[in-house]
Amino acid sequence: MKTKLIISAFLTILLFSSCDWFMKITMPVTRITGRVIDQNENPISDVCIYLYDNNSLSDGVILVDSTFSDNEGNYKIKNSTSSYLGTPIYAVYPYKEAYMSISDYDDDFKRHVIRVDYGEKNKINITMRPLKKTNILGTVTDNETGEGINNVKVPVFYKLRNNTSQKFETKYYTYTDQSGNFNIDFYNYGYPYYCFYLKHENYWDKQIEITVKSEQSGLMDIEMQKLN
Repeated sequence: MKTKLIISAFLTILLFSSCDWFMKITMPVTRITGRVIDQNENPISDVCIYLYDNNSLSDGVILVDSTFSDNEGNYKIKNSTSSYLGTPIYAVYPYKEAYMSISDYDDDFKRHVIRVDYGEKNKINITMRPLKKTNILGTVTDNETGEGINNVKVPVFYKLRNNTSQKFETKYYTYTDQSGNFNIDFYNYGYPYYCFYLKHENYWDKQIEITVKSEQSGLMDIEMQKLN
């Protein structure tokens, strides 16, 4: 009996492995080559090129592959990822600190991306521009006393959709000083919505939606409620 179970389990594993292998070798190959340059046509190295799939049957955007541009700005991706969800909807998203690609905003991907023809040879040159930081100044105070609150953590999050609790933390954050003042700089990479999610051990957490554009400055006063 044990021998039959072992053989049955082995055959099942072999069957699924064979199916996965067959899909990989029969899936169309998507090739993407190109060059990353600035507005003066100078090459930009060390740009991470992400390949995303936003298949309508999946739960959100899936990272499929990635690579980096070389010293001449050249990059290439060859991908034949198997999928049980139908034809992938591919796009590339370049990322480098302090740069943003000059591309159209895509409603499906909720960001500035460049569409890719699945299963084809794609020649995609990417132009990126340098960014200046967005600067936000503010004061966090007690909603009853009006006094500034020291040591409140002020991290920046971005959101792909408005009126949703789902948010993604960036690496940008700061803390308030003795008077409750804060000053934070961060790069705006074209996400549609941003928010601060303030935290302090003696106060209720506070989320503040902010609307920012690249390279702008702003002022913000925030009140927090003390824990009982």
